Amino acid sequence: KQIAELNFTWNAYLPAIEGLDADYLIGKGYVPENLRNAVLTNEQIEKGLRYLPLSPDDELIWEDTWSKFTAG
Repeated sequence: KQIAELNFTWNAYLPAIEGLDADYLIGKGYVPENLRNAVLTNEQIEKGLRYLPLSPDDELIWEDTWSKFTAG
């Protein structure tokens, strides 16, 4: 837990570790109260995080937006 907490302080990566919940992280000052919902709960992690490809339509939207962003 100590190493995971230390890593969180500089890269905000929160592994699924008991005790590093929103209450703890907010209490230590690592996360502001208004971002409480951004801290995943164990229940959310248990349901599974999946990285899936974008649909063709969504890929076009992403590419168009990225092109506009990088064009300035």
